[in-house]
Amino acid sequence: MQLLILFIGENERFDQNKLVDIVKNIPGIENIREGEFVSSILEFEFREEAHTDYGTDIRIKSLLQCF
Repeated sequence: MQLLILFIGENERFDQNKLVDIVKNIPGIENIREGEFVSSILEFEFREEAHTDYGTDIRIKSLLQCF
């Protein structure tokens, strides 16, 4: 079972650059893409264990795209 939780603390502001730095250091994160995509500002793949044949695609949207 794959589980990845990204939590922004109470009264904290979202910082995309800080998030990218954190995500890059999480074991199992691959194929990080940054930019203004159609559906996200940040995309990456999460694999629970290295060398598995499947992973979970993660897409993070900007606040403006959520409403």
